[in-house]
Amino acid sequence: MIVVTGSYYDDAEFFDEVLVPLFCSFTGTSPTVKLRQKYGARDIFVSNKELFAKIESLGFNSGKKKDILIPSIFDGDLMRFVLAGLFATDGCLTIVNNNGTKYPRMFFTACLPTAFSKVSEYLNNKGISANCYTQKRVKVHEKSFRKTKDSYVISSNGSKNTEEFRNLIGFINPKHESRYQSYLRSKMALGRIELPTSCL
Repeated sequence: MIVVTGSYYDDAEFFDEVLVPLFCSFTGTSPTVKLRQKYGARDIFVSNKELFAKIESLGFNSGKKKDILIPSIFDGDLMRFVLAGLFATDGCLTIVNNNGTKYPRMFFTACLPTAFSKVSEYLNNKGISANCYTQKRVKVHEKSFRKTKDSYVISSNGSKNTEEFRNLIGFINPKHESRYQSYLRSKMALGRIELPTSCL
């Protein structure tokens, strides 16, 4: 079983216009989408042995795991495709207001120490300044108990890093592109920037 989890509140467009058609193209059938409003989540379930075997054959680890191993086949330029998927599901783009100065901040949050170490190294090697650190995360289970565990975060601040990320990796989740465009419009309205040529 392949499961992708997103936000109940702002990932509807990503699921409906990107993920569902993508899985349909792979399997020929529409995947099951489940909404869990109580937990702020929406899930896609795909039961397809051939697709599962294909993903395993690339070297991704399956089953219950505390980390994801990024196969060596994705070292180099192919890493950007893995990174695009990670940011689409586990990433966030926010606009920070620091005493009237607004700037974009990107961050990923997940329990993926090995994968995040590799991703952070890749970003920095590409000239996108990124920091990797740990934080405590409280998870509320459906059986109403709380569990604290380490969560790993990659963060990158500033317009230059965000534009470089967008040009190299891309935003495949529509909400990220929408927030980026909103930020650009707000800066243009203040006369502080010209619209990047990549956005024309």
